[in-house]
Amino acid sequence: MRLDSAQAGLFVAPAPIAVRLPPRKTRPRRPRGWLVIVARDEDEIHAKLRRVLAADRHTRVIFDRRANGARNHPWVARSLRIHGFAVVPAAGGKGRTRQTVLHGGEHVGASA
Repeated sequence: MRLDSAQAGLFVAPAPIAVRLPPRKTRPRRPRGWLVIVARDEDEIHAKLRRVLAADRHTRVIFDRRANGARNHPWVARSLRIHGFAVVPAAGGKGRTRQTVLHGGEHVGASA
């Protein structure tokens, strides 16, 4: 039995083609906590947020301690200017403790 080229294609598998798969999407990590950064001149906002969020052990309310606001991310600087505060994910790994300076020199260990 003699096969023509169309019939021969049924018996011969095409060569495998290397396909690069897209990187696997990972779920974004949930932050370990939150920092509520309050503008330096907003004492009333700071006091109210500390009262309201006192029971939330995953949230710290601090004053903006950067002398140069240009070092803040643009959206943080904008939120501080417009609203008087910004909420950001807390940085740091498990077991690390950071000292956070609050208005008036008060120190609070902020576990992140």
